[in-house]
Amino acid sequence: GALPPREEGTAPPEPQHDERRDGLRRREGESKSFGQLERGFNSAGLQKLSHNVAVGRSAIHNWGLFTTRPLPKDAMVVEYKGQAIRSMLADAKEKQYEGGALKGQGGDCYMFRVDEEVVLDATMRGNVARFINHCCTP
Repeated sequence: GALPPREEGTAPPEPQHDERRDGLRRREGESKSFGQLERGFNSAGLQKLSHNVAVGRSAIHNWGLFTTRPLPKDAMVVEYKGQAIRSMLADAKEKQYEGGALKGQGGDCYMFRVDEEVVLDATMRGNVARFINHCCTP
């Protein structure tokens, strides 16, 4: 069922998922609560979670973005935000990120190609859309 909206300043609700259906993976002894995770997002310049989505553990890429309630077909879930950069610069930045050139960044790279020339880089600044993954088998 749908989760109730949360009050401002409270930790996001833990997403409700059927592990057999969506591949959500929980790890024993997980060190970060969703509240700690959200504070980390905010300190990195990421926006707070909306009432439609929450970040949780994912079997695809460690973290994933999940809806917290059923949404209508073709509904907009979240807008991907990041620094708009040219494709050539994105290629160079991706190599820097993967090489761990930026302190505290950990080698992860969050980019979304808009078209042949423009890429949105949400690695350092963006929103929770950077955690979107996809699975071809729903």
